[in-house]
Amino acid sequence: TRRLLDQGVARESGKQSTGSGKPRTLLQVTPGARYAIGVHLDPAVITYVLLDLLGTVVARRSEPTPRGVHTEALLAGMAASVGALVADSGVDRDRVLGLGIAAPGPVDPVAGLVIDPPELPGWGSVPLRERLEADTGFPALLDK
Repeated sequence: TRRLLDQGVARESGKQSTGSGKPRTLLQVTPGARYAIGVHLDPAVITYVLLDLLGTVVARRSEPTPRGVHTEALLAGMAASVGALVADSGVDRDRVLGLGIAAPGPVDPVAGLVIDPPELPGWGSVPLRERLEADTGFPALLDK
């Protein structure tokens, strides 16, 4: 508890009497202490959101999923969009914990691969998690 208070992730929000003895200290999450990024890769549109610790969307952007573009170019564009999302929001990059990626299946979440989804031609074993981690500097999780 002390560590969360020291890091500003939680704050004391009052006291609660529990009968006899010392009153219990109530804690509350500090929503803007840290943030997370969500990326939803859909065959039609890619959506990016920046969320606070309560899950409130602080910033959002979306763009059509390019067709007929080499996966390298698409991955570079996704990383640039993540960077623009954070920059445009005014949130300090150091407050962003990481990003979660939802992609059409099949995916291998352990290896971080998108494995030949039927609606994304040319996506045979694409290392989506690894590339976005490397290109954005944020740790990432991949699932479908």
